[in-house]
Amino acid sequence: MKIDAIKKLGRQPSPKDIGLTIIYKTLDFVVVNKPFDVRMDGDYDITMEKLIQTHCKDMLKDKHKDKVDRPMAVRKIRPIHQLDYSTSGVLCYAFTKTMAANVGLCFMKRTTKKQYLAITVGHLHQQDSNPIVVKGMIGYDPTDERQFRMALLKDGQKELSGKSGRSSETHIEVLQHGYYKDIPVTKVLLTPISGRRHQLRVHLLSLNHPILGDMLYCTDPSYVQVTDDAPRMMLHAYRLTLPLDLTPNLSFVPYKFKLPAGSTTFETPDPFLTLPIQWHEKKKNVL
Repeated sequence: MKIDAIKKLGRQPSPKDIGLTIIYKTLDFVVVNKPFDVRMDGDYDITMEKLIQTHCKDMLKDKHKDKVDRPMAVRKIRPIHQLDYSTSGVLCYAFTKTMAANVGLCFMKRTTKKQYLAITVGHLHQQDSNPIVVKGMIGYDPTDERQFRMALLKDGQKELSGKSGRSSETHIEVLQHGYYKDIPVTKVLLTPISGRRHQLRVHLLSLNHPILGDMLYCTDPSYVQVTDDAPRMMLHAYRLTLPLDLTPNLSFVPYKFKLPAGSTTFETPDPFLTLPIQWHEKKKNVL
């Protein structure tokens, strides 16, 4: 969506002087805490690509200019995975082709573990200790002529293009119930098994518990006003585990940095702790 469209919906684009928190950094690899309402790239005043250029200038300098293998070591910004415009949280970049290929392979083979925090509209209830599992074929919503929204396709249903969609799966754990401006809400921990476009947003919508502040999917007339008033879409990439041993960088103390044998986990603070939500129970200890 273009910036003028966002303004019409009530959400203001991010300011040009937005900061960037670096979680972990080596010569060839960086992990950052992506701000919400920032695009990955494109012709906009502020994008993740421009923020990385600004905050990681030293890592973009060519350290291999006198070596024979220089063509393989050209340093440029290489996003390893994507986060939606409205989503905040853990995001990885590489600066060499080799590092991008090594880490990117983990995502391609689904050997990473990604976990998200979200605030949903309504009180979602988990029947037992087992997570709620949502599965189905995700494709472009056949009722959306713009072909921007996604949807869980019904049996036999196809996209406007005739395609059948792609399989998807998300595990959902309920953490806490409360109220935001008199609207019942639930904090959940989401573990996507697949990585489809808008997957978490669509899966929660399929349970009739859309994400608070999601202007694309939280469109029920009962929630329009609270969605418009929400400061952001309440979805955050909270934790990422890579099946790689990475050298710890202890300068980033506020962030939990774990190194079990054969893997590395990056974790950010919960950005929803400061929201004016009245929780009426203690948070479930699964984090």
